[in-house]
Amino acid sequence: MELAAGARYGRPLYAGASGRPVVVLEGSGEVRELTEYELNFPEGQAFVSVGDGLTVRAPGPRGLGMWWDHRPAERLRTRWTVLDRGGWGDRQESELDFVVGGIAGALSRLAAHDFDPWGEGLSDAIMTELAPVVERYPLGERGSWRDQPRRWRCDWELETDLRLGRSEGCGHAAVDELLGDVWAEAGGLVDGLLQVARLAEYRDRMSLDVGIVSGVTDEVLNASLDVMEAAPALETALERLWTESRDAELTIAVSMGRRF
Repeated sequence: MELAAGARYGRPLYAGASGRPVVVLEGSGEVRELTEYELNFPEGQAFVSVGDGLTVRAPGPRGLGMWWDHRPAERLRTRWTVLDRGGWGDRQESELDFVVGGIAGALSRLAAHDFDPWGEGLSDAIMTELAPVVERYPLGERGSWRDQPRRWRCDWELETDLRLGRSEGCGHAAVDELLGDVWAEAGGLVDGLLQVARLAEYRDRMSLDVGIVSGVTDEVLNASLDVMEAAPALETALERLWTESRDAELTIAVSMGRRF
């Protein structure tokens, strides 16, 4: 169980002087024993709120707690792309289609994987589909998935100028809300799939007997089932977005397996 927990942070090597896993840390490549703070930190979360406004906490580079003021929406405002109404809808659709396509591909790879007996390569298969998504949306890794649609803003003045004042304008609050819901669901699936990939990579380094006795195979399977069970919620959110955007004459039509 401790080795599985250690795999969240890097590649476990052996038990350290204090009995905790010694790992090769992801990113830095540093080799050190994990801290109690890291092992006790909630699984599957990049950071957690401390219940004080926008303050959040997470393990720092030395494995101890660090706290900061988290304002993802304000950061995104510095990266706004200004568009007219039609361009805004098209951009929202194309960006969402890119993310959903990566998720659908990863889910397809996961559904085709052999768990009994264990087949190697699941981690590489998932990352083949998700690596472009993670590279394109680095803010998503820090829990800002719901805020991603705000990177593209419909500008009322630009819209009215282009349409000579004859326009629906940029009033689409309901669509904005549903976009946030869709991106939150998509981000949850990306995070879940990345967790499956990390566990599967760790499982590939084990022999058959060790993989069974350690329970890591079951952990990969359970994490995979959680992801597969969560997938229909994204499809539902996409259908609601399509309906609302169609009524607003924007028509953001993205689906897990088909176009509307």
